[in-house]
Amino acid sequence: MAASFVLHLDHDGIMLTDAADGKVAGTVKLDEPDFEARVSTLRALAGEAGAAEVDVVLPASQILYTETPASGLDAVADAGRVRAALEGMTPYAVDELVIDW
Repeated sequence: MAASFVLHLDHDGIMLTDAADGKVAGTVKLDEPDFEARVSTLRALAGEAGAAEVDVVLPASQILYTETPASGLDAVADAGRVRAALEGMTPYAVDELVIDW
């Protein structure tokens, strides 16, 4: 099923757009005093439209593309190598990262 909405996350706020035409359904700044209520409104809006799926767009600054050697023969060992290679490459602990390799 195709997503009905796209949730754009950014360093200063979030924006919900219609996936079909890109029309902005709503925005919320992270420093707004009523942030929780505004996000609830966006969530309800997506729910009222019958959105079963929402795509999420992360800021490019939050995505790391890198290379590290992996044999391809032992998934467990390769996962360990990938995780070890990522140690210290971001301000986050490796166990906080979502890794796709």
